[in-house]
Amino acid sequence: MVIILVSISHSKFYFWAKTDLKWICFVLKMLFVQFIQHDIFAIKLFSCSMDVEDNETKSGGSRCYFPNFEEPFDEVIYPEGDPDAVSLSKRDFDLLQPDTFINDTIIDFYIQYLKNQIQEEEKPRFHFFNSFFFRKLVDLDKNPSSASDGKAAFLRVRKWTRKINLFEKDYIFIPVNFNLHWSLIVICHPGEVVNFNDKELANSLRVPCILHMDSIKGNHSGLKNLLQSYLWEEWKERHKDAPEEDLSALFSNLRFLPLAVLSADILMTLK
Repeated sequence: MVIILVSISHSKFYFWAKTDLKWICFVLKMLFVQFIQHDIFAIKLFSCSMDVEDNETKSGGSRCYFPNFEEPFDEVIYPEGDPDAVSLSKRDFDLLQPDTFINDTIIDFYIQYLKNQIQEEEKPRFHFFNSFFFRKLVDLDKNPSSASDGKAAFLRVRKWTRKINLFEKDYIFIPVNFNLHWSLIVICHPGEVVNFNDKELANSLRVPCILHMDSIKGNHSGLKNLLQSYLWEEWKERHKDAPEEDLSALFSNLRFLPLAVLSADILMTLK
């Protein structure tokens, strides 16, 4: 059972304990509304002693929660003692204010928080990449023009996945930052790609697909082709004796579903 904690507008907290894909998608949409609208106010990200100032705004009575630090602090490390721990500084925390750009540290910090909310026996079903993975995958720092080359993309991140079999995961989460805009990719049931029969679509709960949750509508073909070809290269690496001509089409036809993120106002009507 997966438990995800999300805060939405008006500082109300909602919990879901669902493993159904529909609900996971819905909860993640709510989460990334906050990232995109820069409206995360109280997520209880870290367990350090801090006073919370409760300021009720004049419009609609909604509340915004910001820590009131009596003493300056250098950083907060979460989770402490974890090799993947993320350090959050006062400068990073200030980026949670409205009308600012959330940075990769905030995203990675929250990913670590979400990972720790999953029950231990469920954790093997999920894999969370940090915010740098996508940048490395598409080579944003050097040659973005080669991003559509699945083989090159695979080789760039090969060390990242060498000890992880992505095809044993039910859900793979990839935060994306492109042109100062955050979105989320979720790869669902990649291990089912070579076995899935379209005739089972109506009844199956394990449909392989790629979800791209984004608040900006547009052409996703470049991202679609990259991820499909990258997954194909990953699969070949682990199945060197498989006949390529029979299986490559399964990956190139893997469903890619762009999902527009709902606005906070619409989400409030669905509670």
